[in-house]
Amino acid sequence: MGEPRGDHTDFPFAGALVCARALWALGEDLDAAAIGRQQGYFQVSKTWSGRYAEQAGCAESGEGASARALRDRFHGLATSLASRWVEAFVQEANARYADAWRKDHDSRGIIDKIEDALTHYDFDQPRPTRPPTPLPPTFAITAHLPTY
Repeated sequence: MGEPRGDHTDFPFAGALVCARALWALGEDLDAAAIGRQQGYFQVSKTWSGRYAEQAGCAESGEGASARALRDRFHGLATSLASRWVEAFVQEANARYADAWRKDHDSRGIIDKIEDALTHYDFDQPRPTRPPTPLPPTFAITAHLPTY
C-alpha cells in the first residue's frame, strides 16, 4: 500500500463550526426582521394610500428582496464553512495517520523489517474516514480527530 502522506493543517476546527452557527443564525435573524417589517407594512397599507404609500411599498419590496439575498449569502457562507471543516478534517486526520504510521514503521527492529519486506508491512490502525458534513442550523461536530 505504501507510505501514507499528509500535511498538517492550521485550520481552526473549534471556531469554524461556531462561526458557521453564528452565520446561519444571522441569516435567520435577518429573515425574521424582514418578515416583521413586511407584516408591519401590510398592516399599514390597509389604511394608507397615495404616493407615499406606493413609495413605501416599493421600498419594502426592495428591502425584502435584499434581506432574502443576504440571508441566502449568510446561509451559503455557513454551509461552505462546514464543507471546509470536513476538508480540513480529512487533511489533518490523514497527516496524523501518516505520522503514526511513520513512527511505528521506523521503530521496528531489523527482523521485523526483513519480515515486512517479504510479507508487506501491516500497520494495525484503521485509516481515517471522511466524516459527514455538519448540517444547519446546529452544525454539530460529526467526528473527532484521531489520536494514535
